[in-house]
Order: sequence, then C-alpha cells, then structure tokens
Amino acid sequence: PAVGSLTDALAGAATVDTLFKGIPQSNTTLGKPTAPVSMVEFVDPQCPYCQEFETQVFPGLIKDYVRAGTLRIQIEPWAFIGPDSVRGQAAELAAGQQNKLFNYAELLYYNQSEENTGWLNDDMVAAVARSIPGLHVHTLLEARSSGSVKAAQREVDDLATTDKVSGTPTLFVGKT
Repeated sequence: PAVGSLTDALAGAATVDTLFKGIPQSNTTLGKPTAPVSMVEFVDPQCPYCQEFETQVFPGLIKDYVRAGTLRIQIEPWAFIGPDSVRGQAAELAAGQQNKLFNYAELLYYNQSEENTGWLNDDMVAAVARSIPGLHVHTLLEARSSGSVKAAQREVDDLATTDKVSGTPTLFVGKT
C-alpha cells in the first residue's frame, strides 16, 4: 500500500499505534516542546538491550510522563552494531521526516531478530512502514538514501562521539 495501516500489519502494530496516538512528534522528538524534563536516548535498531528497554520500560515513561507533559524525548538512532543497524537507522530517520520515527522504531523492536543475521533487510523495512497508519511507504523507502538522511546519520555519529556514547542504550536526562 502507498500509506501504512493496521490491515495485515506486523505483530505489535496496534499496540504501538495506541502508545503514540495523540502525542506530538516532530522528527526525532516526542512530547510537548515545553516539557520541563528532556531525555535523549541513543539506541541501535538491532540492540537486544534497547529492545528490552523500549518494549518493557519505555511504554511506562510514555504513559506516566510524556502524556502528562512533563517529559520530552529525543531519540538518536545510532548504527552501533552492524550493517542491519545502518539500514534500520536510515529507515527510522526517514520515518522521522514524516513525524513517525517513534512508531517506526518501537514497531521494529517488537519484531526484532538476532543481531547481524540479515533480518533487518529491505523486506522488513517495508513491512514496518506498511504497518504504521498514515506513513507514506514509498516516500520512506526513497528517503532512506537521500542526502538529508545521510546528513542526519552523520549528525547522530558526531553527537555520539561528542557525548562519549560507547554503547546502547544510553540515556541522558535533565532539565529541558
């Protein structure tokens, strides 16, 4: 389909849609811009520890703090582990251009497989995109190799170096 929907969606798609419904997203940021506390998270799309955090802890943060307007989250998808990470990072950043990065990343974690096994291939990238209501699938697929996504990938790498991030997940929390 040209636009994602919950029809024939991947496992977890309805849960992810409900989790983020009604919360403002702007590229790599989730929540009210005026929230008093910000969290920056460096996560790798195929990191099993990130998957555990994102599927078990993150929903509680959304429910208790982001929906209440007290926490704003900025995600920095970092390609730390291997080639599948780079492919996933590009897709997540492309989804961010449509203000659906958090939906994309979360659904990818719900469907994650073992590191560096080739699971995060083009078919998986497209399947995740097709499973997010309102996401323009072909736009995402084309944007993955765009100059703006490549620049965003370099920015994440530079920020990880500047912030001395050495693994994922890495979280920074403080006043906005």
